[in-house]
Amino acid sequence: MKKILIPMMFLLCSQQALAMDTPAIIWTKYFYESSYAKFYDVHETSDGGFIVAGAHLPLSGGASQTSIYRFSTDGDLLWTSGGDGYTGQSGYWVEELSDGSFIAAGGCGIPDAPTQGMLLLKTDSEGNQIWSKCFDLPDSDETGYCVLPLEDGGFAVCGELYPMPSGSGYSSSIIIKTDSLGNSLWTTTLDLPRSNSGRRVVQIDNYLVVYVSGYSSGTTRLIWLSPEDGEILHEASDFPLSFGSIFFSGDMTVSSTDEGFTFVTSYFPQIAHTDETGNLLWYLEIPYWSQPFGYSINNTMDGGYIYGGENTPGEEPPWGIQTGMVVKFDSEGIEQWRDYVYETHDVQSIRQLSSGGYIACGGCGIGTLIRYEPETGIDENQIEIVSSLSAPSPNPFSSSLNIQFNLDQTSVIELSVYDLSGRLIEILEQDSFQEGEHSFDWTPGNLSSGCYLIRLSTPQESFVRNCVFLE
Repeated sequence: MKKILIPMMFLLCSQQALAMDTPAIIWTKYFYESSYAKFYDVHETSDGGFIVAGAHLPLSGGASQTSIYRFSTDGDLLWTSGGDGYTGQSGYWVEELSDGSFIAAGGCGIPDAPTQGMLLLKTDSEGNQIWSKCFDLPDSDETGYCVLPLEDGGFAVCGELYPMPSGSGYSSSIIIKTDSLGNSLWTTTLDLPRSNSGRRVVQIDNYLVVYVSGYSSGTTRLIWLSPEDGEILHEASDFPLSFGSIFFSGDMTVSSTDEGFTFVTSYFPQIAHTDETGNLLWYLEIPYWSQPFGYSINNTMDGGYIYGGENTPGEEPPWGIQTGMVVKFDSEGIEQWRDYVYETHDVQSIRQLSSGGYIACGGCGIGTLIRYEPETGIDENQIEIVSSLSAPSPNPFSSSLNIQFNLDQTSVIELSVYDLSGRLIEILEQDSFQEGEHSFDWTPGNLSSGCYLIRLSTPQESFVRNCVFLE
């Protein structure tokens, strides 16, 4: 497959004009201040609250027994949950399913076992365990960093295996597919020349696409797998040397403005955008003081991206302060606002809320939850310069949504719906349409409350509008 590489390095500096005001923090909540805690992933729930994956060491000592934390819309802790019978638990990903239950991935230990396994945990809406699994391969430690609900009702989990099966002493990416009860159907590991870690998995059409954070050049890549048997079908690895890292973190989302992918690397992070086959279209360096880390990248309602990471002490005041960092970019990687988050050591995850604000989590020693208000200085109807896709109505909606669009010429179009993680929810139309105005009524099926993106694509351009569904 021929690669077409068009690098566009955006040098982001303090003199760049920002298009939006940096939103204010509404509240910051700290948890387990007398012990050790860290929150790694946060999602908004259908009732406007939050679900968090993380870990904390109890005051009495010993290993963490919890991996899921449930909060109200005001950031009050409602309950915690963990896999029954496991020790040393850490949650790295959790999200709400359409029936109100939760699915989480992380790491855990089994009593009297010498190694750590990959934790997969499903609970009901109150945190009661429905089932849990610990995938523990012989003579290795496994950790799950992302779990993806699949269209067939099963799940795909990606993470890290150490050491890799070849016995080289390096770590390897591991991907496991399960049925709806968490029973393993197949396992795939990557035998790359240096250490690597599977950080995110998404489903695109009939493929699973995994973002791999690499230890060195040539190991950072995108991997396409068959969901039937885990066979590797395609790889994209033609990325700059700077994409390699001595540490593992990073994140990926499916673009809401085209068919491509956007990912953030780990150490001295870069944000990169590719087409649908992994050809690099543009990349940029995150602004920093010194030795920054990249942890989170997610879509926003206007087709842009929200980034979360960490900055360490550097050459700009205040010296010696380790801080979280949030940056908002538009769809082309142009910075719109930036915030050095002194309220926390790091921002491990940040996502836009259905109300337009943001929720972030992190902390190193103290579990931290931060809520931002929506941006100011912009208007909903001016988020995009759009003439062909009108704002859907009613918005919010609870039953049917009317979507109107206009075509300047006869064209093949795709009208589709995505969530803010870039996951395709439904293709509404995919056909040739005549020039002129068109209308479509969408009635969702089994869909959770939340914010969704309506995307109209033609061979020439794409347009995005947001909507809020309330059950």
